[in-house]
Amino acid sequence: MTASLKSLFGVTLTLLALQGVHTAGADADSPAAEAKPVKTPNAAVGRPYPLNGKIATTDKLAMTLTLEGKQKPRVIHVTSQTRLVKQGKPATFDDAQPGDSLGGQVAKNDEGQEVALSLRLGPKPEKPSKKKD
Repeated sequence: MTASLKSLFGVTLTLLALQGVHTAGADADSPAAEAKPVKTPNAAVGRPYPLNGKIATTDKLAMTLTLEGKQKPRVIHVTSQTRLVKQGKPATFDDAQPGDSLGGQVAKNDEGQEVALSLRLGPKPEKPSKKKD
């Protein structure tokens, strides 16, 4: 059973790699191919700290969220390691919408960029009230 799962996993990886090679050359004439590549932020190296705010804009290509700020907007980088949750359930970057409230943990990378470790999209879930009988 384990050997068949390893074999299936290997075939899947091979197909994904071939699809990436095939699609990389297919759009060579498109304007998107001329856009400069997006640099992935380095992993967070600083100490985590809390983040709260409201999403002003999202950039799916750069994987960033811009938060409204009192003095200036803050840009938060989202990576593949960022945990996203909305209404207590796992979420994706596409679930982040301008106007949504946001909370979570971020840390700075060695370039000084804020990288999200975990993000809660939308309002904070209500905790059940504790009633005394």
